[in-house]
This record gives sequence, structure tokens and C-alpha cells, in this order.
Amino acid sequence: MIAFFGGAQDFLDDLSWTEQYDYVNSVSYNRFLVDKVGLSPETIAMFDGHLLVLNGVSGWQHTVLEAISAGAPGLRAMGWLTNLVDSAAAMMIDGIAEIRMFPDGNASVARLVVQKLIPDVAPSMQGVEDVAIAQFDYAQLDREAQATRLRLNSTVVGVMETKDDTVAVEYVRDGNPVSVTANHCVLACYNNLIPLLCPEMSEEQKEGLGYGARSPFVYANVLLRSGQAFANLDVTITHCPYDPFQWVSSAPTMTNGGYQPPRNPSDPMAVFMMSSPTPALEGSSARDLYRVGRHKIYATTFAQYEAQIRQQLQSLLGQYGCCCLYR
Repeated sequence: MIAFFGGAQDFLDDLSWTEQYDYVNSVSYNRFLVDKVGLSPETIAMFDGHLLVLNGVSGWQHTVLEAISAGAPGLRAMGWLTNLVDSAAAMMIDGIAEIRMFPDGNASVARLVVQKLIPDVAPSMQGVEDVAIAQFDYAQLDREAQATRLRLNSTVVGVMETKDDTVAVEYVRDGNPVSVTANHCVLACYNNLIPLLCPEMSEEQKEGLGYGARSPFVYANVLLRSGQAFANLDVTITHCPYDPFQWVSSAPTMTNGGYQPPRNPSDPMAVFMMSSPTPALEGSSARDLYRVGRHKIYATTFAQYEAQIRQQLQSLLGQYGCCCLYR
């Protein structure tokens, strides 16, 4: 394992250059770890955590090139292919470096869009600079005098064309069925649901919309009364291959327009936990594993998730101080 991480050995030196290229593009990453590196099946679980929380499946469903390009270990252990893979990985890392994050996550993205469409909802908001702390007046969202109206708590249940070439949208509000017509309509939601909302579309369209399989993930943001135990752990990111959540880290600290993150270890802090419930199985397709993972999520209650989180964090942080969680 030390030689693998350090790059002291080329684990593909028994193959020709052409064979090496074919190998990394066709053989799974985990099979490479077992057959070429010589790691045991129990050990390779340590390498699965990164790929699971990133792409939803383990190294059995990634080729060697895909896994290492996604940041899995082994970049320096493949001889001449190192430079090729290094370039691919660098492109991915450059793309990640361009990502902007907000203190409240993607909620700020939605708030920025809404304020752009309906300025009266937060007239004094400047934009990215203060979106995290801006106060929204939700009464401004659905007014007839506005060019754009946003109707909350209105679940669409049907979309169809009418005889006069308009679009009828049926929805439920406060438990009552309601409909509205429009000259144009953009139907954007969960793809697998669209054929049920709009049964008039062609069978080819329905088949295309039903092809995609969503990667199941569980993200947990846990508020600790104090960050002292995490500071005593002195680790920013922890991989936990055999625990319910494979990734445990301090939440990204963002300073944004009046919002200040915790400054001292004794301040309250947020712990970010990620989990992919798909099993790590060789020979199974990603689509089948995604289905297994989704059903595992459906069968797990909130109380069970809370118990898993408490037990895992107590095991990780208990020896460094009290791990008391806000409910």
C-alpha cells in the first residue's frame, strides 16, 4: 500500500504500452487493486468511500482511468500513463476549483433566481454579496401586477394540450384541484415523473425520460453545540468505509455578506456527512445498484438516520470531548 500511494512501483510494468492503455480503460479500479496492487478485498473498502460519495458507486463500477481521474489513489503507480491520467485529473480539479459555495448551499441559488425575477421580494438585496442573510417578503411572489408570478404549495398533477392550442396545467392547492391555462409551458421536473404528468407524449419520449437512473445519496448537516471535540480530533476530512456515512468533515466555512462562520473551536459548528447507500458489488450494473440504494433510503426512517449519526459521531469524537447534538 505504501508503494502504491508513493509511486515507488509501476504496477502495470508487465504490460505493453498498448495493453496498459486498454487495461485502464476496461478493467475496474477495484480489480486493479486486487490483481495488480495485491490488496485484499477487505482493504479495498478504504478506497471505495471517495468514489461512492462522489459518483454513487464503488470502484467495481469505475474503470481504472475513471477512478483515478476522479481523485482515487494510484496516480503515480502506472508508469508512462501517469502523465495522461494526471492531465485528465487536473482538468477535473480545475473544474471543481471554479465552484462557488454559499453558507446555506443551493438555497442561495434559488433565492438569487427568485429575486432576479421578482425584485420586490427583496428590493434591498444586492445579490451574491448578501443573499445568505437577505429577508424575503413571500407575499410578493404571487401578485397579478407582476410580470412573473411564483405560486408556492401548488403541486402539478397534469399537463395537457387543449383544443385551442393552449396548455392546461392541473395542480392541487390546499387539498383542492385547480387548473390554469397558458399559451406556452415548460415542464421541468424529475424526468421519470414527466410521462405520468403528460401522458400525451410519444412512447419514444417516455422511454427516453425513463432511461436515466438517479444516484442515491444521503447528506446530513449536523449542528454541534461546540466544535472543540472536532478540533481535538485534528482531522478535517475522515473516510469511514464501514460506517453508514462514508464521509465526515467540517462543513465548508463561508464568509458571505454579513454571514460569519464559527471562529473559535468552542463555537457551535456544522459537521457535513455524506453517504451512498449502494452496495459495493463486483459484476453488478450501476443502474441495478442505484435501485438497491434507493430502496434502502425509502426503508430508513428519520429516527434511524439520527441514531446512525449519533453513534458514528460518538465513535469518532467521543474520546475527544462530549458530542452533544442539537435536535
